[in-house]
Amino acid sequence: MTRTMTRNGFTLTEIMVAVVVFALAAGGMYAFLQHGNRQSMKAYTRQALVTQANTVLKAMQDDFRMAASSSLKFNEQSGEVTLQQNHGDKVANITYKWEKPRLIRKVVFNGSTSLRTLSTVMNGFAIETKPRPSISEDDYDNTPEQVVIKLNLAATVPGEPEPLVHDQHAIATMREVSSFKYDPHWRDVGNLKGAFSTYGNLLNSIAQDAKLLVEDIGKTLEQTIKDAEKAAQDALNKPKANLEETKRQLRNALSDIKNADLDLAAAIKECEQSMKDLPEEIFEREFGRLGTWFADKGEARDRVAAEFQKMKTLEQMDYSKLERAAGSFRLKDTFKSIFDNKKESLQQQVNLASNKKKLEDLLSQVEARGLESGGGG
Repeated sequence: MTRTMTRNGFTLTEIMVAVVVFALAAGGMYAFLQHGNRQSMKAYTRQALVTQANTVLKAMQDDFRMAASSSLKFNEQSGEVTLQQNHGDKVANITYKWEKPRLIRKVVFNGSTSLRTLSTVMNGFAIETKPRPSISEDDYDNTPEQVVIKLNLAATVPGEPEPLVHDQHAIATMREVSSFKYDPHWRDVGNLKGAFSTYGNLLNSIAQDAKLLVEDIGKTLEQTIKDAEKAAQDALNKPKANLEETKRQLRNALSDIKNADLDLAAAIKECEQSMKDLPEEIFEREFGRLGTWFADKGEARDRVAAEFQKMKTLEQMDYSKLERAAGSFRLKDTFKSIFDNKKESLQQQVNLASNKKKLEDLLSQVEARGLESGGGG
């Protein structure tokens, strides 16, 4: 009788061969996908650099075209370029400062300050003047008619040994010298948004603006408040103090605090708007988290922005609420930066309120001292 043997499984050798074949195929597929991903990131980043350069040049051209050439000043030591625009009887002072790799635009107009980070990947920045073809008797000496704005941007792409570099330049024609005094127009292009919502470290520029403004407010007011406090203490302790000058200094400090509070309110709104303006691409789907493959990025962004909007006081600032609102997505550092900026702005407002109360009390004491001495000064 013949017995037929039936095999119900695989030998160890067959399994090992299959595993090796699968590993080779998977490795090749992974390498192919990695290469495609790097190429995609390079193309996306390169386009982001071009978009950013176009936007920065457009902003600077608008500024230079609305400014008189006689107002153009350079400070090579600090890396600053300053110019002025006239708005009726008021003047807007505009400063471009290059702190490699950041290019910052600051506008001081009508008692308020606006700061914006135009770029966080500015590898090179230069402005060259082109002299006027002719100088008349009515012209100021050495005032350029045109400027050439040159930019060099560089951004790192993960997996690439060298950063991507993009060079671009543009020419801007400045207004006639006479417009420095008589030009009735002024244009502020400081509300540029969304142009830098791109891959990698280009996203960081979104989170820089409110931080810069808050830092500037703190530095500007700190010495003003100290000087006013010292003047008040001297006036209260010295018999022959100039009370009128002290009252003037205290009122000026209180006025500065009021303007700073308005700037901080604007910074908070800027943070909230920045959170709304974040691109959907900032939400990355993560391997190993099944929920992210079915979650909608736009809905997650809107939930996070809405939750952020609700936080109106220091006590309400809770980052875990944003993380819960994001659902299965992981929040990048950009979210934390914007969150921290708003929190710092709210803390500054609390500090301003405390300093305001302190200076108001000192002003009342100085005024009372003046009445006691018959209004002396």
